[in-house]
Amino acid sequence: MKRLSIIFYGLACYAVFFATFLYAIGWVGNLPRPVTVDAAPLAPAGIALLVNLGLLTLFAVQHSVMVRPAASSRPRVYPRRKPALAGFLRVSKNGI
Repeated sequence: MKRLSIIFYGLACYAVFFATFLYAIGWVGNLPRPVTVDAAPLAPAGIALLVNLGLLTLFAVQHSVMVRPAASSRPRVYPRRKPALAGFLRVSKNGI
């Protein structure tokens, strides 16, 4: 049962990542989405710049912290390597 739950967890993480990746392709490719890359701005430039800088900072801090030896050597909820990689993918997706 534990192995089945690990497999399901990994598949769910990859499915969420794949859906996010497809949405990003649609956004850049100007496919029918609520907002595309060529849509009219929804906020003034200053606010948009602050939001973008905040999101970029969140992404950079998250990835630089997860690469540190202290973060990778601490005990994990899932001791196996594959669930840990799926969990990293899930956490990385949250920053996007």
